[in-house]
Amino acid sequence: MNGSTKRALVEMLESRKLLSVTLPSAVGNFTGTFDYNGTPVTLDLDILTQKRASLGGVGAISAGSQTGRINGSINAKGIVHLTAHPGKATGSFVGTLTGDTLSGTLKYRFGKTHVTGPVTLSRAPS
Repeated sequence: MNGSTKRALVEMLESRKLLSVTLPSAVGNFTGTFDYNGTPVTLDLDILTQKRASLGGVGAISAGSQTGRINGSINAKGIVHLTAHPGKATGSFVGTLTGDTLSGTLKYRFGKTHVTGPVTLSRAPS
């Protein structure tokens, strides 16, 4: 070998920084009404806790007179996913939080009562 030696080439890697994401606050009492077969139905979502992206609270809907715990999440874009299983009922909500307005689609089922539709909820002033 011509008197040359092989040397390992070591390159410095760029330092990596963890990205910090700011999540919108979803804590508050959101209420609103929507139409179900010509009858106004009230939806009340009281989000009591938010730990990072995880949400928890209590929800109530006047169709079926059900109240129960809700759990879910929110992402940096304000997309909210909530689920509830009060008793024999099931419910889910997927929507967007913009300021004090939560709008999206509600799916609720209790016995023969099936509700699916758009809903807009407003956060009560604290």
